[in-house]
Amino acid sequence: MDVYVPGTGTGPFPALLFIHGGGWTKGDKSWFDGDAGKVAKLGMVGIAVNYRLAPAAVYPAQLDDVRAALAYVRAHASRYKIDPTRVGALGSSAGGHLAALLATYGTGSKSSGSRIAVVAARSGIYDFMTMPTYALVDGTKVSTFLGCDVTACPDKWVDASPAAHVDPTDPLMYMANGTAESVPSQQPQDMATELGAEAVPYQLQWVAGSQHGSGYQSQVWAQTVTFLKTYLG
Repeated sequence: MDVYVPGTGTGPFPALLFIHGGGWTKGDKSWFDGDAGKVAKLGMVGIAVNYRLAPAAVYPAQLDDVRAALAYVRAHASRYKIDPTRVGALGSSAGGHLAALLATYGTGSKSSGSRIAVVAARSGIYDFMTMPTYALVDGTKVSTFLGCDVTACPDKWVDASPAAHVDPTDPLMYMANGTAESVPSQQPQDMATELGAEAVPYQLQWVAGSQHGSGYQSQVWAQTVTFLKTYLG
């Protein structure tokens, strides 16, 4: 991971994990280094993380890795001037899915263990069972990431779906999605329904057009920062 600590102040600061996209098969933490540096200037510790990639590693390896990154951050909080009770995550595309899954997987306090305080997801996949079976995410078949077709391992497809794990202890969620992009609008809409049913606060921002994930960042960055500053600190 690459860690960006605010240059002024003694902390402890809130921290934000950045999880890159790339269809779970490509990408690198360096894709988010610029944004991690930006939030450091806003008084948060920005942490760009790596995770194992498919097809060499299939689910749940990616979730295991981002949870391990979170555990490391909490274990070394004093070294990086981090408040371990205020850690959130931001991801785009496949990273948006992993950020949302990190947020919803498990129950209980959002300030310790493998739980996070807030999540921001751009063009995330929230329910694999409602994704078209032919769908691609950043050019990758979902079955490549999960290691099997839905007919062979439906339980695994459900387990990898953030919407399947929503409960009242989950953190506030910000979601952004293009109105005509590769991730169907049904995905954030269905996630919003699940969050609402469990009384979990959320924000959903639509971006007109077909841009996907980081492609529309400039249009959602201000609202994302406002959300993070309001609910993470």
